[in-house]
Amino acid sequence: MSKLSFPVHPAPEVSIIIPTFNNVESLHQCLTSIMHYCDVAAELIIIDDCSTDTTPQLLQSIEHIHRIRNEVNLEFIRSCNQGAAKAQGQYLLFVNDDVVATPHSFSAMVKVMKHNKKCGAVGAKLILPNGKLQEAGSIIWPDGSTEGYGRDGNPDEPDYCYQREVDFCSAAFLLVRRDLFQQLKGFDERYVPAYYEDADLCYGIRQLGYKVIYQPEAVVYHREFHSRKASHVMHLMENNKQLFVSKWAPDLTQQKIDTIAGEEQSAHEGPFLTNKGYCCTCDQEVTFIAENEWLRDFYVCNNCSSIPRERALIYCIEKFYPDWRSYAIHEISPIDRGASKKLRLQCPGYSMSMFSPHVPLGTDLTGGMRNENIETMTFADETFDLVISQDVLEHIFQPDKAFAEIGRVLKPGGAHIFAVPLINKEKASEQWARMNESGEIDYLNKPEYHTSSDGSDSLVTMHWGYDIVDFIIKHSGLSTTIVYLDNLELGIRAEYIEILISRKIAASDETPLEIHPKFNLPKGKKVILNELLKAHTTATVSLKKIFGDVDDDFWFWIFTDGFSQHPLLANLLPGMPDEKIQCQFAGASGKDTLRDAFSVYKLFKRIAGEYAIDLKRCAAVMDFGCGWGRITRFFLKEIEADRLYGIDCLKEVIALCQQSNMRCHFETIDPLPPTGFPDDMFDLIFCYSVFSHLSEDAHQKWLLEFQRILKPGGILIATTRPRYFIIYCAELRQREVKFFELGGAASFPNTEQSLLDYDHGKYCYDGTGGGGVLDRSIFGETCIPKKYVEEHWTKHFSSVDFIYEEEHKSFNQNVIVAQK
Repeated sequence: MSKLSFPVHPAPEVSIIIPTFNNVESLHQCLTSIMHYCDVAAELIIIDDCSTDTTPQLLQSIEHIHRIRNEVNLEFIRSCNQGAAKAQGQYLLFVNDDVVATPHSFSAMVKVMKHNKKCGAVGAKLILPNGKLQEAGSIIWPDGSTEGYGRDGNPDEPDYCYQREVDFCSAAFLLVRRDLFQQLKGFDERYVPAYYEDADLCYGIRQLGYKVIYQPEAVVYHREFHSRKASHVMHLMENNKQLFVSKWAPDLTQQKIDTIAGEEQSAHEGPFLTNKGYCCTCDQEVTFIAENEWLRDFYVCNNCSSIPRERALIYCIEKFYPDWRSYAIHEISPIDRGASKKLRLQCPGYSMSMFSPHVPLGTDLTGGMRNENIETMTFADETFDLVISQDVLEHIFQPDKAFAEIGRVLKPGGAHIFAVPLINKEKASEQWARMNESGEIDYLNKPEYHTSSDGSDSLVTMHWGYDIVDFIIKHSGLSTTIVYLDNLELGIRAEYIEILISRKIAASDETPLEIHPKFNLPKGKKVILNELLKAHTTATVSLKKIFGDVDDDFWFWIFTDGFSQHPLLANLLPGMPDEKIQCQFAGASGKDTLRDAFSVYKLFKRIAGEYAIDLKRCAAVMDFGCGWGRITRFFLKEIEADRLYGIDCLKEVIALCQQSNMRCHFETIDPLPPTGFPDDMFDLIFCYSVFSHLSEDAHQKWLLEFQRILKPGGILIATTRPRYFIIYCAELRQREVKFFELGGAASFPNTEQSLLDYDHGKYCYDGTGGGGVLDRSIFGETCIPKKYVEEHWTKHFSSVDFIYEEEHKSFNQNVIVAQK
C-alpha cells in the first residue's frame, strides 16, 4: 500500500471522523481519496474499533492523524461519538471506511453550511459500486420506515442533481454542525450497533428548527453493507425502526413528507413538481409545473399549457421530420393548445377532423374542422405526409379498420405519429369493450372512461401493449417504432409517455440502397437486395431470408452505417435505446458498442460451428442475460426471430428489447432458476459477461438449469474474467476511478490472497450487487479459473473446453464451452 500523509491545520474547520473495524483495504482506499481530494482545513480522527487485521499497522504508518484504539469493540455508533468528543472543528464530517470521495465533495458540503445559517446537516450523493444511485437524500415515512430517494437510478438524472431540503441523509458521508451534535448528545446509543442513528440525528436537528440539505455536488462512492451480511442488516434496521418510532411517535405520526423531486406529497402548499426548462411546443424557456402527481395530464408548461405527451409528440416530429412545416398534415381529434396549436399555426398544409355521428362524413364543421370517422375516412388515397393523433386509438371500436384507413391515406414515405397509453406494456393487448351487431356495447371488462379535453367521458375500448406494433403491421402494413422519452429539461416525464411512429414505405420507393464499394457486391446482388428490401417493409419480415447469405462485414455495415443512412434499413432492423442506456449496460454507445457485440457474435458463431451446431437449422437459441439485445440482433442473420430467445432478470431491459423491432421472444426471469422452459429445448445457450458476475451458488444453480433445458448435443457458451482482472482491480484503487470502474475498484481488496485462490483453482467472487433484484449474494465481480471449471463443470456436461482470451483474441474475457 502507498504511504499516506495529511496536512496539519492548527484550527481545523472540519473534523473528519472515521470509525473502522477489520476493513484495512477499503480504509486505505477511503483515506487515499481524502488525501487527494479534501479541499478544506480538516483534521482526521480515525477510531480503530479493536481491529484484528493489519489496520493498526496502517494507522501507525500515516502521518498527522488522530488515532484512537479501542481495546474492546464499541461498535459504530459509540465509536462515532468517541471521535466527535475529540473533535476541534466547527463541523463534524462522519465518513464510513468503505467510501471513496471525489474532487470538491468536501468544499461543496461546507459551502452549503456557510451559505445557509439554518442548515444543520448536509448529505452527499451516494453511488453504489455498480454505478447506480444509492441515495440522493432520504425519506422518513410516517410509519418510521425509510427510503433512499432514487435508489438504483441513474445518478445523472436531473431529479438527483439539484440541491434541496430532505428528511435525512446517510451517515456514510454526513456533515453536521458540532454545536447541534453536542446539543443532541451525539448519535443516540439506543441504536447500537448501527442503523437509524442518522435518521434519528437528522430528525432531531429538524426538531430544533434547522434544515437537512442534500448537496448533489458532493459525490461519494459507497460499498453499502460491506461490514455486515445483508440479512443481519435487515434485522438491525427493523429492530431500530421500532426504537425510532417509539422515540418520535407523537411527532412522527403527524409528519408530512417534504417534496423530493415531485414524487412525495409536499409539506407545504404549492406545486407537486416544478422545474425550469425548454418547451419544444412553444419554443420558449419556461417553467413546468405539476399540481398533481399524475404527470401525464397535470405537468403543464406555464406558457402554452402543453402537457408531456404533447411535448414528446412535437419532439418526435421535429427530430424525425424536421421539414414538417412544408408537409400535408392531418390531425385526428385535435385540442386547442400545445402540439395541435403549433401544428395548426405553423403548417400551411395542416387540416383537422373530429367525428360527429349526426353530420354527414366529409363535411366541414365549425372552425375549419372536418367531420371524419377514423374507421371510414373520406379522404383520397395517399393524401397526407403525416397523420397525427393523441389518445384516440384506445377509444376506437374497430382499431383494425382505423389503422388500415390511416395507412391508406398516407403517402409513401409518410407516417402516423401518435400517442396512446400502452397500459399493458409487455403483456398482450386486451379488448376492453366492443360494439355488437345490434349496435349495443359489450363490456368485456369493468367499464373504464377517460375524460376528453371538452370535459366529456370517452369509453376505453382497448388496453394496448407493446404488441400494438404487430397489430398495426397486420392491418395497415405500417412498420412501427415505439419512442420512449424521459427528459425533465424538456418537460417530458409522465406515465405512458411513449410516442409511436408508424411509417409507410412502399415497394415503389425509388431510392436504391447505396452499398459501400468495399463490399464489392455483384450488381445483380445489389438489385436483388434492393428488391427484397422494398418488398419486405414490415417488421414481420424474415431477416434471415433477406440477409442469410451476406458476409459478416456486410452484415455489420447493415446494422451501423447502412442503418443510419438508409430509411429502408432503419425501417426493417432493430433500433437502439438511448445512448445513456447503452453506456449503462455496455460502457459504450453507437457503433462502438455494436462493434464489441459483433466480435462476441462472430466468436460464438464460430464455436457453435466447431461443435457441429448449424445455427440455420437450430430450433431454439437463447441469449441469457441479453440486456437490451445488442448481441441478440446479430444472430437474426442465421436464426428466425421466433426461434431466438432473449432472457434477463431486469424488466426494464426486456421492455427495451420488446420495443426494438427484433421480433424475438423476450422474457423476464428471476435471478435464480428454475425457468419455465421445458427439458431439452435449446440447441445453444450463450451468456456473455454473465458468469463474469455470478456468485458461486448462483452459477452452480444456473449450470444445473442449463443442463436441463439444453438438448443432448447442445452447447453452453459462457465468459468469465481473466486472472489479470484481479490485478486490474488493485490498480484501480491506486488512482481516481471512472464511473464504470467502480465495481472493479471495490472488488478483491486482498489482491495477493485472491491471486493465490485463483491459482489454486478456487472460485473468485466479490459481491457488489447490481441494483434491483441483483443483490450481493448473487451479483458482483467473478473470475473462474480453468482448474475450477475442469473440476466442477465436468460433473454436469459431457465435454468442457476453456479458451483463454489470448487464444480467441476477440474480447477481454476467457470463454467456457460445455456440451450436454
